[in-house]
Amino acid sequence: MQRSITLGIGLILAFAVVGCDANYKKHEALAKELIAVCNDLGDALESIKDPASAKVAAAKIDSICDRFKDIRDRVEGLPKLSKSDNDKLEKNLKADLDKAMSRILTAGPQARQKAGGNVEFENSLRRFQSIATSFGGLGK
Repeated sequence: MQRSITLGIGLILAFAVVGCDANYKKHEALAKELIAVCNDLGDALESIKDPASAKVAAAKIDSICDRFKDIRDRVEGLPKLSKSDNDKLEKNLKADLDKAMSRILTAGPQARQKAGGNVEFENSLRRFQSIATSFGGLGK
């Protein structure tokens, strides 16, 4: 699951940073929204202490999924950035995305263990994973 999430988010960022000088600000705004979504997912995962808190986190993750899907859909409509803008965006935001992803990859397995098999939590993670992996064909 972690690998799918990493791949999906990485592909979103790659697609968001590939691409038209005039659209740099749009790409940058979406990339920042993506980082915020990743941070919110990290917060939700880190909040899980037991099956009851996993149920609460599941509702938060479902909301995060809606935001993530919206970002994915908007990214698909953007034209590509120039190579220089692509490099600039990646340079400016890569550290923040890496930090957010590191939190998710650390907190995810711990949250699953603490959730004790909570069905709502597992379903919300599967939904997030499904959205993240739906980026496989972009940028080809």
